[in-house]
Amino acid sequence: MGWSFLRAVRSKASITRAVQLASASAMRCAQRSAREDGISAGISAGATLHAGLKEAERLEEGTIVVMFSDGG
Repeated sequence: MGWSFLRAVRSKASITRAVQLASASAMRCAQRSAREDGISAGISAGATLHAGLKEAERLEEGTIVVMFSDGG
């Protein structure tokens, strides 16, 4: 994953903000999700969850929804 992924997105108009993080942080978040929530997910889901948690820290109120894609 990385900026090359963003270049492949067809509708860049739908992207309002991108979050940069280390692959190790994404993997730790995926492992935490498996351990604490029983959700077995990969590094891209870990990155999504990490970004959602960081956004939650930034917002004063509201609801954040994160979605994981699944290949099977």
